Amino acid sequence: MACGSAVTELVKSKTLAEAAEIGKEDIVQVLVSLPQTSSHAAQLAVETLALLLRNAKRESKTGSAHESEGLR
Repeated sequence: MACGSAVTELVKSKTLAEAAEIGKEDIVQVLVSLPQTSSHAAQLAVETLALLLRNAKRESKTGSAHESEGLR
């Protein structure tokens, strides 16, 4: 749950392109006390973010979302 919260904080006010640059290392850096055994959770959070971004890009192509609006 901590990794999901970290991703939420990291993507606030970012464009889709900026959010796509967030990686596992960024999450680990935010969660300095993340145990090594939990690093898989950080990877899952990044993969979930990537899926969200792919869906958002697909929606923007159909006119449902605008990349310039970013993530709020």
